[in-house]
Amino acid sequence: VLGIWDLRQEKSPVSLLEAHNGPVWEVKFHKTNSDHLFTCSEDGAVWHWDSSLVGASHMVQTQITGTGAGSGGANFSVNPSFQFGGSETLNKWLSPDNSKMEINSLIDDNILPVNSVDIESQTLLCGTDSESIITIRLPSMR
Repeated sequence: VLGIWDLRQEKSPVSLLEAHNGPVWEVKFHKTNSDHLFTCSEDGAVWHWDSSLVGASHMVQTQITGTGAGSGGANFSVNPSFQFGGSETLNKWLSPDNSKMEINSLIDDNILPVNSVDIESQTLLCGTDSESIITIRLPSMR
């Protein structure tokens, strides 16, 4: 599970997204376009999460309940926007409605885990347990 947290409200994650079939080793936002997130996992997969189609209202009421250790449940309001340079900017990752999130598998047939990802310009670099570096040319980020 990939948990998205609003650090202004640290009681519970804003949203929990179904993720890989194994532990997620690294999460990396695109350096110039934060609508794009990349994850790598023990399962050998690398995923591209695209939030550019996600919409959000300015105030969202969220209720989190749970039974696990430390889950205590919570009920809070989240404002998925923030001030930047005098204007309000919407942070799509803080929207609990991620039904329009586009997720693409960039590597899915790797037998060994992918331990690390990094982005250099339009290239995604992936370090694996097979002691190799896989490079993936990224399309232009919308």
